Amino acid sequence: MNQNPYNAFFTINTFTKNDNLTQILEGINDLCTELSKTGITKNEIDKAKSYFKGNLPIRYETPMQKADFLYTASRYNMKQKEAQETLIKLLDLTVKDVNIFINNYFQDNPFQIMILTDYQEVKDLLDTNSVILDKVIRIQ
Repeated sequence: MNQNPYNAFFTINTFTKNDNLTQILEGINDLCTELSKTGITKNEIDKAKSYFKGNLPIRYETPMQKADFLYTASRYNMKQKEAQETLIKLLDLTVKDVNIFINNYFQDNPFQIMILTDYQEVKDLLDTNSVILDKVIRIQ
């Protein structure tokens, strides 16, 4: 296994009913496991780039969005121009680049999961015997 020297996170927003929490988490887990085995296709990366290219200008319209972008860049010790250039470079990624990333980060599915919700509403769901729920960080 290629050990990744960096800590990182990514966010998945589902906006789903709490009743579906276990199924959603298992679906995300299955997708990450599948990606680690098969990687992505050219069609998938082309669709992602198209979405990203159309979404990028509106992602940073408001002062709050711009401030969040600058704060995130500063957490990675990046200057504003460097962070902006990094976003543009995402459009140049190849299937090979993304699959190398997947291989480095997704191998053995090492993720921890944080769920932002009222704990009392999902407590019973989190106490089930689902394998994926073992990865959930429980903060009350």
